[in-house]
Amino acid sequence: MKPCGNEDCSVSSGIHGSENYPGFTFGSGRLDDYGYWEKPCGTCARQNEKNHPEDGPCWPFKEELRKLYY
Repeated sequence: MKPCGNEDCSVSSGIHGSENYPGFTFGSGRLDDYGYWEKPCGTCARQNEKNHPEDGPCWPFKEELRKLYY
């Protein structure tokens, strides 16, 4: 079971930030050419950061979620 409960939630890789470092992206829906999801999933991103801190920050980043939902 996925942490968010959405069976369509998946993981991909994307290029993050101005430093262009690779990282994981979490979400569902359509995946764009850059590896970002139409419907971002912060729940699965945060769980992956807890379970695998060596992977670094995952998208959607906490700051982006605040902008979207608050």
